[in-house]
Amino acid sequence: MRVYPHFADTRCCRHLVLGSRRRMGDKDSSRPRPRVPDVPALPLLTRVLLIVLGWLLVLLGVAGLVLPGLQGILTIALGAAVLSLTSRVMLRTMRWCFQPWPKGWKRMLALRAKVLRWLTRDRPDDPGYDR
Repeated sequence: MRVYPHFADTRCCRHLVLGSRRRMGDKDSSRPRPRVPDVPALPLLTRVLLIVLGWLLVLLGVAGLVLPGLQGILTIALGAAVLSLTSRVMLRTMRWCFQPWPKGWKRMLALRAKVLRWLTRDRPDDPGYDR
């Protein structure tokens, strides 16, 4: 990292010298960030299928913004929800998008939990399956 000597003694530009992304006067910097749920470890094939399905839905949604007959924004949101099952970054992005609608965020988390339970349930061919 390059240190500029003319900024070394200046308090207002300290973040430039130290390389900090946070500004000195930020009010939100002292507040803890809201936690997002952890992304569970899914089998590799399941993760790959979810990523491919999510991006396919996002691409269909982008096409739906231009083409008549497809619901573009709804399909993009559905693709983002599928991608949030495998990506923590996408989950944070979804939380940021749902800030104006806390009830919708809670419903989305409940639906996400149901889907994750279904994806991680025990299989009959699994040696640890008791029935």
